Amino acid sequence: MLTRPKPLNDELLISWLARLANSNHVTLRELGRLLVGHAQKVLGSDVDRSIGPALIQRLASIARIDEHTIQRTTLRSYEGFLFERHSPVGQSRWTMPIGKYGNRRLGFGQQYCPRCLATDRKPYLRRHWRLALSVFCLCHRRYLRDSCPHCQSPVALPVDSQAAVGECAICHGDLTKDPKPIHRENIDDASLDHQQRLYCILESGWANLPRGRVIYAHLYFEGLHSIWRMLAGGGYGERLYKYLCQERGELALPLPFPKNCGAIEMLRLPERANLLSLSAGLFRDWPKNAQAAFKAAKVGCTDIADRRGRTPFWLAEDLRQSLYSRPYWKSQGERIAAAQYLRSHGQSDSRNNVARWLGAWHVLKNKDQRSTVVELARRSPDLG
Repeated sequence: MLTRPKPLNDELLISWLARLANSNHVTLRELGRLLVGHAQKVLGSDVDRSIGPALIQRLASIARIDEHTIQRTTLRSYEGFLFERHSPVGQSRWTMPIGKYGNRRLGFGQQYCPRCLATDRKPYLRRHWRLALSVFCLCHRRYLRDSCPHCQSPVALPVDSQAAVGECAICHGDLTKDPKPIHRENIDDASLDHQQRLYCILESGWANLPRGRVIYAHLYFEGLHSIWRMLAGGGYGERLYKYLCQERGELALPLPFPKNCGAIEMLRLPERANLLSLSAGLFRDWPKNAQAAFKAAKVGCTDIADRRGRTPFWLAEDLRQSLYSRPYWKSQGERIAAAQYLRSHGQSDSRNNVARWLGAWHVLKNKDQRSTVVELARRSPDLG
């Protein structure tokens, strides 16, 4: 190969492959043939998700870079941070599908920022643009785009021409130039801050919770995914959606996403922006705001559970304190111990006094009937 450009910061694998092909004056299809002898093995699937160790080793040998650098350009590199296990095929949590069918893309899973591509010295696609939680470009404080502004088709890179990253594979239009630009976007600062915090958790690998608790990042994102899925699925989530809209002073319009949505990763950018905004309100001053919202909307922990009935432990622990708060019922052992303590100190061990010492100010209405607990306490030996 004539030149071997290195992957840029947070660059996506397919973007680096396109730059590698362009720098050597070949197309992506020709580069695929050079790698494995058949371009369809590379370009016929979502290579950012499905690339295997053998192809990574082959790429490292040709580009003369270490395999770990190439591994970091793939979506598998989020394993242990965004999700516990990576799935190279099928549905993967937080990873938006591109819906590959041959060389065509049917899904809107590839996002981009027009200003980033326009200002890059060498335009390239970022790895985090493939994530469902990515809605804004934090550098330019603008919404991302998930389709070509000229033909409205899903974003894809040309495979049969030596086009630079930033050109639509369908109409060959410039992705950085919008024929109908949005001069002013209504950006929610709370949503921006929320997305920034999610990126910090993703990068560090852990999340800090109240009361000094620290959990792994993938467990935190599992809980966030449960809330997003509930809000997008209708049913009990619709109650919470309407309550949150009222709290924000907005009309509780019909849900902008389909009922019983199978996967939030299939949603387009406007719907995911709405989910990000709603979750920003819930996670502000966690868990007080969330406890109040779930309680007011009459939504319980079981409504957040996945299809297997599982709820992330940290999420259930924080919400159960308010959703299932009942008066504490004193056990028989506590009443016996309290009666023994009062009797050993020369005080009355009547039902009323025992209840008073235990914080229960109400006793049975039948004053003549002796409490079984107190009788048991009198028969037991003193504690000394």
